[in-house]
Amino acid sequence: MKPTVFYFEFYDENTEKSIVKGFNINVDFHSISPDCEFNDFCEDSDFSNHVCAMESDYGVHDWSSSPRDEVNGIGYTTYEIPRKNIDLVMDKHRQFFVDLVGEENVTPVVTIGDDVSMDDDYVIYLTIKALTG
Repeated sequence: MKPTVFYFEFYDENTEKSIVKGFNINVDFHSISPDCEFNDFCEDSDFSNHVCAMESDYGVHDWSSSPRDEVNGIGYTTYEIPRKNIDLVMDKHRQFFVDLVGEENVTPVVTIGDDVSMDDDYVIYLTIKALTG
């Protein structure tokens, strides 16, 4: 089973700075449905309905994941979500996965430092892993 990382880069146009937050997920997509693969999950599932509802409530989520063989990556970026809603948005995304696979399989949300490349899902996964133990 490949690990999965969820991360979100929130860009503030006023300050021209980003805040990046994320969490790791231990999920076997076949346990959700025997024929379910990672891409199926992201495109044709309750997850896609969840993302659509989040976009409607908080602002556009632009897909920004950089696929790697070592990890499944779910990455987004946005400039539409205001700073005051960042923690709420991340908590709601995390809760979706907690409800799906259980609290013990989802790390806490962490802030990822500026020194971490947003071009590599595996590096982001390893950073979150190091921050959450």
